Amino acid sequence: MGDDGVAGVADAGCAISLWRASVVVAVSAKDTETQVSRAFVEFDWKADTRPLHQLIDSIRATNSTAIQNIANAWLSCALAERDVAAAQDALIAAGENPINLGRDVF
Repeated sequence: MGDDGVAGVADAGCAISLWRASVVVAVSAKDTETQVSRAFVEFDWKADTRPLHQLIDSIRATNSTAIQNIANAWLSCALAERDVAAAQDALIAAGENPINLGRDVF
């Protein structure tokens, strides 16, 4: 099996480990940062923005105070979806907090 197959198996193992860890630890439903991390599994693993997008919409509707804490995730999701308006909203929500898109962005 080539490198791509091995990387896919490793990613799947990481995803499964993250899900198991969240069940074992019994993460609070209100822990937005953990929820975002779980939603990023689908984003990173399958390039599926839907779970992350839905979570961000839910947090915006129910817990507006947490938006500033997840602005990086919101911006990443908006950029992946090529949604300029959402990207602008995420930057505004970040306020004075620095934006960190990772070392892969130049």
